[in-house]
Amino acid sequence: MTRSQKFKLLNKIDKRKKNFNALKHYVFYCNKCNFKITVSDRPDPYIECKVGNYFEYEVDRNEYGKYISKDDSNINGTFWSKPANSICLDCGNSLVLTQVENNNTCEKCKSKNIVFWYDLPNKKCPACNGKFGPRIIFNTNDELREWDFEESIECLSKTKKKYGIIEENETKELAEEEKRIIEKEMVLIQYFMNQRYVLDKNYNIIKFDCHRSFHSPFSIIVEWFNECDDGKIIFCMYFCEKNEKTYIAQTIENSKIKELISILDSYNYFKKPNKLDRLGYDGATWTLEVQIDNLYKEISVWSPDEGVIYEIGKLLIKYSGAIINELY
Repeated sequence: MTRSQKFKLLNKIDKRKKNFNALKHYVFYCNKCNFKITVSDRPDPYIECKVGNYFEYEVDRNEYGKYISKDDSNINGTFWSKPANSICLDCGNSLVLTQVENNNTCEKCKSKNIVFWYDLPNKKCPACNGKFGPRIIFNTNDELREWDFEESIECLSKTKKKYGIIEENETKELAEEEKRIIEKEMVLIQYFMNQRYVLDKNYNIIKFDCHRSFHSPFSIIVEWFNECDDGKIIFCMYFCEKNEKTYIAQTIENSKIKELISILDSYNYFKKPNKLDRLGYDGATWTLEVQIDNLYKEISVWSPDEGVIYEIGKLLIKYSGAIINELY
């Protein structure tokens, strides 16, 4: 990807985010089991369902569903989301229907007891004998996500209390200086991991991004001004696990920078056409963005096991001193 292509892509993404954030979102709750239905109001509505004791599945991610009661049945404890505008009130299936269709039938349970999302208030819940209450309106996606995050914390806490799960209090009171360091690091992480970081600079940069399906993304940046000088290497990760760190910054020797450039040259990085023929699901997307003098290029590949991105990425992890528990 060239510099102009990257600018166009990011501008397009920013526009879509702005448009999506401006959409209204509606939440419906069952008054008994808390079956929650969230609808994104747009020309092609999107419905997300969290049924009953869904949060009880989140108590222990390593033992999925361990704390679910044995007598729970039907669709309790499940979650799904997809483009849809209607709900089957017998099985909970969400589906797409048009207003002009008659005798609508659920493809899952063959029921005709189907309603459009805006008719949910006072309708019977598919998971119990309760009814859905009035819709809760959120004017932006940011507003919804902030509320949803706070609610998830509360629900998880109630679930643990219900099942007698006692959390060990390992959290120690942080000194003011420690808090300032953490806050500063988070600002730096957001700054360096921004997709426009390289585009906004006029010096030499090698930036490696790894976006993993099941773990936090991370970035490693090497930047330098002159070909004979040492540079700086920065490692950033939003959330870390045991033995990992979220932020590392240190000097990188000129000899190591030259080794990185040598690898780029061996692959004819700036002149060789991209061949993005390796795609897949889950896994991770490795991205390499390089700016040296007046040259710029970005390439991405899914879960590589060889090639320029693989070699540069592995070497940058080594040079940064970062520990990555799950690299894929």
